[in-house]
Amino acid sequence: TVRPNPAIFLRETDQTRADKAIRDLVAPPKEDHIAWLHGLMATVRDRLPYVSGATTVETTAMEALKAGAGVCQDHAHLFIAAARAHGVPARYVCGYMLAGEGEQDLHETHAWAEAWVDGLGWTAFDPSTGLCPTERYIRMSTGLDAFDASPIRGHATGGGSVGVHADVRIAPS
Repeated sequence: TVRPNPAIFLRETDQTRADKAIRDLVAPPKEDHIAWLHGLMATVRDRLPYVSGATTVETTAMEALKAGAGVCQDHAHLFIAAARAHGVPARYVCGYMLAGEGEQDLHETHAWAEAWVDGLGWTAFDPSTGLCPTERYIRMSTGLDAFDASPIRGHATGGGSVGVHADVRIAPS
């Protein structure tokens, strides 16, 4: 099996470009990258409260941080931008998450980030929940950002009304 070099995930995209405010979110990592990544996840969660509808699919990490609110896509982009700005490869993950007992059913996709940790590999962090993803998370795709990791993308041509309807149910097997 050939695996891409994690350094590929140091590249900036329009969504994950880091300015001074993003670079200053956390100090550069020292020896313990795991502790640093957990601290970054907590900082993103604290600095960017989850507010449904606060952003759009075009919102960048810089714009979300400046606005002070975002959704899971923004949390992932901000985490990725800060990690990459400090030399840690990070990638966007699109998938699903099974809600906990008593929580509202989730039927839409969810986003989180993975960072490369030497000796461990890709390690997942979900700033929206403040958790490292567990078996309750289902990864569909990864990429440099939300656009790159989009599981469905394309163009439709022709006349008339065209649409896509999907209903995903997530439950323990």
